[in-house]
Order: sequence, then structure tokens, then C-alpha cells
Amino acid sequence: MSMFTLTQRSLQHRAYQIVGWAIGIGIILYLPYQADQVVRIDQYSEVAAIAVAILGLSLVTGYGGAISLGHSAFVGIGAYTTVILVADHDWSYFATLPVAFAICFAVGILLGIPALRIRGIYLAIVTLALATVFPAIVIKYGTLTGGTTGKMAQDKLLPPGWTPWDVGDRTGPPTYRYFVIVAIAALMFLLARNLLHSRVGRALIAQRDNQTSAATSGVNVAVYRTLIFGASTAFAGIAG
Repeated sequence: MSMFTLTQRSLQHRAYQIVGWAIGIGIILYLPYQADQVVRIDQYSEVAAIAVAILGLSLVTGYGGAISLGHSAFVGIGAYTTVILVADHDWSYFATLPVAFAICFAVGILLGIPALRIRGIYLAIVTLALATVFPAIVIKYGTLTGGTTGKMAQDKLLPPGWTPWDVGDRTGPPTYRYFVIVAIAALMFLLARNLLHSRVGRALIAQRDNQTSAATSGVNVAVYRTLIFGASTAFAGIAG
């Protein structure tokens, strides 16, 4: 096969990628404007948030080679961190994101430590236990979390005056929140992409495929397995 043919196929592949990305971005931008109900726009926002949680789970399962059934707990930790700081301490929604990321990362590191010694179904049981215990913790500390009724932040994420969305419009604030969540989701996907294409990502794949070979190649398996749990749970916290 000639070099010209390979170059032509590469250009065609790149053109298909550009067209695919353009169509995808166009659909994302169009979605909130075709919705005739506020509830529908909020559902689109939830889909974007859930996509970030799934991305975090894929980091630890798909690239870390571990089984985790407890990511719903970390989504909850991120959500409660945000609503408590906003409702009780008058924080900005954006200011809570680094805090939720840091707290979930720290808890994920603690979860990653036992993951060094257990694998497979046993690790799945440990993470499932965390997801099972989390609702009981929420109820136990009801004065902080709101208990079974939950906690609501009075101030919504409203669009600033310089944005094209009108606060007085029924669909203005939900559309603004949708684009904020989509922008954060895009940032998290970009962060994950850069991570997986870096030396860290190659080390994760190496230890997933064969820990013995990875260790003999200089990969610190313990450190990478722990860090991937932390990163994965941090992504879940941002989704919350």
C-alpha cells in the first residue's frame, strides 16, 4: 500500500471525526431549545452529570481493572457537599466543586488502600457495602443532611446579566444551568482524556493487563491502583 493511499485514508478518517464532532456538538447546543418543558431541560442536565459519574466509573473499571459498585455513594457525597456549603454557608456553586473533588478524592484514596490486597468479587462486595451504608449515614446525621427529606438550596444557579438567558424567562435559568453542567462535563472528559493519554494512563493499562509485567517494567502498581480509585471517586463527586 502506497504512502499516498495511507495519507488519503488518514485524511478521510480525520474528516469523518470532524463531521462527527460537529454533529454531536450541534445536537448538544440544540437540545435545550427544542424542549418545551423546564423538566425536560433539567433531565438533559442530569444526563450530562450522570455521564461524568459513568466516566469516573470507567476509569477504575475499564482502565484500572477493578470492580466498584459503590460509586453512587461518592455521587451522594459530592451532592451533599455542594448543597450543605450552598444552603448552610452561602457558598457559590462553583466554589464547592474543588471541595467536593478533594473530599471524594481523599475518600477514594482510603478505599483504594484495601483494593491493593483484594480483587474481583471481594472488592465488589467492599464497594457495595459502602453504597449500602451511605443512606444510613445520611439519615443518622439528619441535622446536617436533611435526613429523609433531603436538603434544598434556596438560591438557584441563576444566569448573570451578561448572558443571553433572561432570569424572568421560564426556561432561562434551566437552560443556563444546562450549559454550565455541559461545560463542566466537557472539562472533565478532556481531563480524563489527557490523563489516559499520558504516562499515567499507559501505566494504568499496563497494570490492568498484567500486574507482574507492569511491576517489572518499573510501574508502582500500589500507587497507581490507589490513585485511580481517588481520581474515579473525585469524578463521581463532581457529578454529584
